[in-house]
Amino acid sequence: MGYTGSMRSFISLPSAAALFALAVGCGGGNALPTGPSPVSANVELRYEVATAATEAAPSEALDCEGQVRLYPSWWGYAQVTMAPTGADRWGLLFEEVPIGEQRVNVVAPEGCGGGNLTANGVVLSDAPNGFSFTLHPDGSVTR
Repeated sequence: MGYTGSMRSFISLPSAAALFALAVGCGGGNALPTGPSPVSANVELRYEVATAATEAAPSEALDCEGQVRLYPSWWGYAQVTMAPTGADRWGLLFEEVPIGEQRVNVVAPEGCGGGNLTANGVVLSDAPNGFSFTLHPDGSVTR
């Protein structure tokens, strides 16, 4: 009793697959991956407004109270309210922000002058389309 033609094809298929895997696996000296790269990191945003003395009472600083509203790109520009952390300061910690370029639009309370936004301690530049930064896998931020 002999093998039929279809049985011979079936037997040679695993051999061909093994040879292909061996050729792909041994080609070119590619380095083995060291593990998965992070796809997200934490970002701590802080907003601080500059206070100015009023003309009527130079010793009294401008009272800047209210909510600071953020519109982060990684949340589809949905509104988020920052928590006050002191006089004229607000802060918020975002977990699992995607790695890469991000943007944040900021709306300060009425009566407040311009302010500084920092991401993980880096002062961000304000642009017409909001603050932008690049988040790296190690959690560092660049403008």
